[in-house]
Amino acid sequence: NRSTFGHFEIDTVIGSAYGKHECLLTITERKTKYEMIFKISSKTSENVVNKINQIKIFMKNHYNKIFKSYSTDNGSEFSDFLGIISDSKTSIYFCHPYCSGEKGTNEKQNSMIRYFIPKKTLIENYSFEDINKITNWMNNYPRKSLNYKTPLEALLEEFDDKSTINKIYKLQEKVNC
Repeated sequence: NRSTFGHFEIDTVIGSAYGKHECLLTITERKTKYEMIFKISSKTSENVVNKINQIKIFMKNHYNKIFKSYSTDNGSEFSDFLGIISDSKTSIYFCHPYCSGEKGTNEKQNSMIRYFIPKKTLIENYSFEDINKITNWMNNYPRKSLNYKTPLEALLEEFDDKSTINKIYKLQEKVNC
């Protein structure tokens, strides 16, 4: 019911379905719609686990306070779910097959990414700066479902602790390079 912060939907966005290419790992917080987008070198479980581990290293003590659960589809890139949740208190949930609506917030966010990166466009054509600009635009776009607040404004209302907010805000930039 989106009453508590910390429950995330996670997915990948590919550019080309042919060959091994870079892709995006998208992580969306359900309550605030706060979006994080990270480039990974290919759509493999190893790359997903490595990126999640980079997030854990950067977030340190804040990780367990912020990342309570992940909801994802049954894609092969999430097959190493034990690697994703290792060394954390984070739970992971899988959608039913062919029911992407069970993580609809993330699917909607992914469709917004397609305004900037059309299908069949290689992710390699976009720099880390480009990806960070897209994420910044999405997090500063007012949403009717948030009473016309932006996801960033909704995030700021969740925490009194400025160090936690600072860690979340810097996460995109620091891990996405």
